[in-house]
Amino acid sequence: METKTQRDYQHVCVAICTRQRPKMLARCLEGVLRQTLPAGWRMSVLVVENNEEPSEQLSVSSRQTQPGTELYYFHETTLGISSARNRAVEEALNLNADWIAFIDDDEVPDESWLK
Repeated sequence: METKTQRDYQHVCVAICTRQRPKMLARCLEGVLRQTLPAGWRMSVLVVENNEEPSEQLSVSSRQTQPGTELYYFHETTLGISSARNRAVEEALNLNADWIAFIDDDEVPDESWLK
């Protein structure tokens, strides 16, 4: 596994926690995936679905990403925003993120949100 000190880039994980709002999630995800990243940055987008049953995995995994961007789906069954956010932090740390950014599923970021 690559460590932060061996990399020549900054790695930001953008976490979107969602529950039963597929249309809002789609708009949010579209905005996040359009981000213009600073030079030398890479982005991982973490979608954490906080629901008893997974329903958005196919919708998320079928999205196209730009070079330097990875998209991940996680299903968190312990209900509550704190459980979903804790899962997002755990997964971001597993990916050796330098930064973690949270955005709510009812928001659509400007293309330069991460600059």
